[in-house]
Amino acid sequence: DDRRGEAAVRRSLARGEAYLKEWIARAAIAFAEDPGAAARLGLADQADGPEPQAVLSRILLAHAELAQGRWRAAKAELDRLAAVAPALALELRVVLATLPFVELEERELRDLLAATASPPAPSAGYAAPGQLSLQPPWTGRYARGLLHVALREPGAALDVARELERPAEPGLTQTPRDDTLLVDLRRQLARVIRVRALEQAGDARAALELLGE
Repeated sequence: DDRRGEAAVRRSLARGEAYLKEWIARAAIAFAEDPGAAARLGLADQADGPEPQAVLSRILLAHAELAQGRWRAAKAELDRLAAVAPALALELRVVLATLPFVELEERELRDLLAATASPPAPSAGYAAPGQLSLQPPWTGRYARGLLHVALREPGAALDVARELERPAEPGLTQTPRDDTLLVDLRRQLARVIRVRALEQAGDARAALELLGE
């Protein structure tokens, strides 16, 4: 709550690299529990365009709005993201819409499920040099799995989990290290779907066991 100190930080950030503003906003949200910091630090000023840092800033703004209970504002941020990264924006809309504390009507969930059936083509980008893409080509399946859970369709959700647990299609990665990371990511995403389905069915014990340590 040191507004004078915060103003000094904002002035310094105006002269710094773009990534610093995002990092400090994340720190304020995580450690000071202040989701409004993302807007006050001016993250929107660097959130337009397809560059990785702009995309990351827009993503953080969407999460920060939802953390303050503003689903419509979060959707508006994702609409802006869709102008430069439509597939990623759709996937993030699903991930946020299916969080346990967001209660949407079935109609809206069905509309999202229909959108994931023929999503925009994923981009190979949205990653800085040397980093994995924010959106490997198969992660739209994860979004469908989350929607099936939210719609209380456990059979369809587990079908998606099994798809993710199968070996990845060839040609998605460039290095053996990337292959290892993506295989592990696929398994973790499948586990999240399975855990959510168990939790929704009322079996918290089995969900916790599946999460493990």
